[in-house]
Formats: sequence, C-alpha cells, structure tokens
Amino acid sequence: MITNRKLISSLRFLAVDMQLYILASFLTLALAPLKQRVLPIYAALFFGSCVLISGISYIQDWKSMLYIANPESIKEVLYNSPSFQGLYTSPLGGLPACIMGLYIAHLHYYMHESGYKISANKVLNVIHNWMIPVYIAWLISGLYIRTVTSHAFTAAYTGIERCIFCIICATQIIGSINIDSHIRRFFAWSKWDTFARMSLPVMMVHWCVNTLIAVPRPYTTFSSGFDIAVDAVATAVMSYTIAVPISVMVELPMQKFLDCVIIKNIQSSTKQ
Repeated sequence: MITNRKLISSLRFLAVDMQLYILASFLTLALAPLKQRVLPIYAALFFGSCVLISGISYIQDWKSMLYIANPESIKEVLYNSPSFQGLYTSPLGGLPACIMGLYIAHLHYYMHESGYKISANKVLNVIHNWMIPVYIAWLISGLYIRTVTSHAFTAAYTGIERCIFCIICATQIIGSINIDSHIRRFFAWSKWDTFARMSLPVMMVHWCVNTLIAVPRPYTTFSSGFDIAVDAVATAVMSYTIAVPISVMVELPMQKFLDCVIIKNIQSSTKQ
C-alpha cells in the first residue's frame, strides 16, 4: 500500500488541480454579479488564504519545502513528511495561487473594458521589467532563510512564501500580456508551443527525474546557487526527453480520439 502511494505521489497535482478548478469555477459564477467590486474580495481571499496556511502550519508544525527537501526525505518521496502531505498533496497549498489567478483574470478583463492601458504607465513598466530579477533574488534568499529555524518563523514563512511568489508571478503575467517588452517577445516565441504542448507529460515525470538527480547526493538539496542551476537544467532536459514518447504515443492519440468523439457528437446534435 505504501509503495503504491509512493508511485502515484508524482501524480498528486492532477487531483489537487481539479479540486481547485472546481473551486475557481464556483467562485467565478458566485461572484460574477458583483463585477468590479469582486476585485477587493479576491484580494482579501488571497491574503486570507496565506494567513490561513501560516496559521495551520503553526498548529500542525508544517514547514515549507525549503526546510524539508533533503536527499533522505526525497528518497522516500516525502511520504513520512506531514508538511508535504498537508501542503503539497492537498488543495490548501495551491489555494493562494488559485485565488490570485482569479484576481488577475478579473483585473485584466475590467482594465480592458475600461480602456486602461498598463503600457502607458511608466511605473508599472519598470516594475514589470524588474520582476524576473526579483524572482531570482527571492529564490537565492532561500539559502539564507533556511538558516532561521524557529517554529514561529517557519510557520509564518509557509504563507509568506506563497504570497510573495504569487504576487511576483501575477505581476509578471499581467505585465507580459499588456506591455510590449523583451520579456514578452521572448515568451511569445512560437517555438515554445512545442514545449507547452508537452507540459502534462512533463509534470507527470519531473518529480521522478528530480528524485533521481537529488537522492544520490550526500548533502542537503539546493545547498548552493550552482546546485539550483544544475538541478533546474538537468530536470528540464531529462523531463522533456522522457515526455516526448509519452506525448507522442499516449497524449496526442488520446486528444485526437476525444476531438473526434466530441466533434461527432456536436455534428449529430446539429443535424437533429
């Protein structure tokens, strides 16, 4: 039983994401009549979810992946880690990102409706251009943050980590959509489409690949900036390499099959 649960651990995101999709759909439909007044509600829900995570982490003694990721725990697929089970295999850990996604979606819609142009705001342009350096700095800061191990701080950090990460990503996304910059042109490169289409197989195998890379090490994972870079590149290359046959032989045929079924059903309904 334990072995089976370990094997499916890398697929946990599927169940978690589906639960968050259902929640997002419910919130969107329930709050739609409020129109622009929904923005402060989503903002309050976002910060509230971060505080909730910190509070539960304090009570349950949960910690961020920054503190629990080491070769020994990864070798066991973090199976015996209450923090991993509570934060990373349940919808709770992804709740702030879910709500932030709803916030920026509504924000973009209402800005478009009102005719507001982010690209005309010089301050927002500067903030957008600085988001990637800020993100890198935030990652590097983990090397120093992990040295602080007090119970109150580690609990608070579980919520703060998600809050800051979501804000950085949201700022980058909303800026990339509305501001013509080098960052936008880089991510708009058409060749990324191929990699994007393989995102599901990559997500299914990347944890196994990361485990394969990290476990043989005799020291704590992510102990230096160089390790972070090496792990990121190696995991990406190996994951995409493994994902190619999965995508070609499993995902694409299934997509074609479902497309045919759906199209035939639509055509049949139209004829009737």
